[in-house]
Amino acid sequence: MNRPVLLSFAFASLFSLAAAAQPVPAIPAASTSLTLAGEITNTTHDVTAPVRFELTFADGPITGFLSVDKPLLAGRWPVEGTRRGAWLEIVCRQTPATRLVLRGVLSATDLRGTYIFGGAGELVQYGRFQAKVIPVAATPDAK
Repeated sequence: MNRPVLLSFAFASLFSLAAAAQPVPAIPAASTSLTLAGEITNTTHDVTAPVRFELTFADGPITGFLSVDKPLLAGRWPVEGTRRGAWLEIVCRQTPATRLVLRGVLSATDLRGTYIFGGAGELVQYGRFQAKVIPVAATPDAK
C-alpha cells in the first residue's frame, strides 16, 4: 500500500530537481531574429550535411533563409513558416516543384526536429535536423 506514495515521492523529487537545475527557456519575442547552425541528416539515404537557419519571428509568422552544404543539395533558399509556442513548422521550396517541410521545437539554445522532402516526380524522403543558436556578438562599449 505504501508503494504508490513512494513512487509519487520519487517522481516529485526527480521533477523538482530537474526543474531547479534548468531554467525555463525563453521563447523569442515578437520581431526577434536568430541564426542557428548544425547538421541536417537525410535518413532515407543516411547522408548528413551542415545546415544554417536565419530566422525572423514576428508574432507567429516566421521568415528567413535555410542554407545547406554538400553532400546534400547545396544552396540558400527563402523559408516561411509558423510558430506556436516552442513548436515551429518551416517550409522551404528548393525548386518550384519540390517542398521541404521542417517541424521542430525551439529551446533557448537549439532547434531540433524532423523533415519531409518531396515534390513532382520525387519520392518522399525523410530526415532530421539539429542546430544550435549562434550568440549575437557583443558590441564594444562606445567610449
